This record gives sequence, structure tokens and C-alpha cells, in this order.
Amino acid sequence: MGVLLTLIGASQGDNLQTDRAEDGRYYVYDTTPLHKGRAEVSQSAYEDVREREQRGVLPVFVAVFAVVAGVVLSAGELRRADARAGSVDAAT
Repeated sequence: MGVLLTLIGASQGDNLQTDRAEDGRYYVYDTTPLHKGRAEVSQSAYEDVREREQRGVLPVFVAVFAVVAGVVLSAGELRRADARAGSVDAAT
């Protein structure tokens, strides 16, 4: 699911990335092939770009967390199954 959401977000064609905010001015970097470069935008436009960037990264972290949780739970279940079979001491 996370990979699907990331691909959908990447395919929306938004080519703006946050650059920086300094002295009350907000800058974004435009990655459009014919318009590459830094541009000054309003604060609300800067916040929108920043939210889209964060929203696109969140599913990746969720997917990684789900995989790590699955590995940890599987390792615990394998250890418990080995302890029941008597091949590993469950107390250590």
C-alpha cells in the first residue's frame, strides 16, 4: 500500500521542491525540464509544497516499519516454536 501511494504521489507531476525560507521570503526549486531553478513563492504556496513532500515520504516509513515489525514478530514466533520443541532454552 505504501509503495502504491508513493508511486501515485510521484506521478502527479508536481515538480516543486522546498528550497529554503530566509528573511520572510520563501523559495522553492522547480525541477520542470524547461524551467529548472529557484523561484520565490508565497508562504501558503511554500507550505503546500512542504506538505506534499512530507505526505509523499510518510508511506515509505510506514512500509519500512511494517516490514521490520513483521520480521521481529516472526523471529519471536520462531524462537517460541523452537523452545516448545526443546531445541532452545526459552529462559535465555
